[in-house]
Amino acid sequence: MVIFESKWEIMDITEKEIYVKWHDFAYQDDLESAESLAEKHPRNAIVLGYYSMHNIAKKYLGEVFSIKIPQEDTHSLTLKALKEKISKEVTRKRVVGLMKKA
Repeated sequence: MVIFESKWEIMDITEKEIYVKWHDFAYQDDLESAESLAEKHPRNAIVLGYYSMHNIAKKYLGEVFSIKIPQEDTHSLTLKALKEKISKEVTRKRVVGLMKKA
């Protein structure tokens, strides 16, 4: 389901610290788990890699711009926030392209 009018939130300093720490932990945990499952369970490793990619993107958005992406329509909103907030055209195209590919 795509929610067209949904928007992210701007966090206060206390929430930001917790949010960034959580997504830092989650992306590392998902990536480590994906790497350990790659040979025996590649399908599960792909899913965990996808989660890791989302968590590191949310960590970046939270840390740099204080943006909190809600659970609803998380993929589309993460892409939208990255498109709006990354100022270098080359970087934006590369990041968004990688997110879409994932």
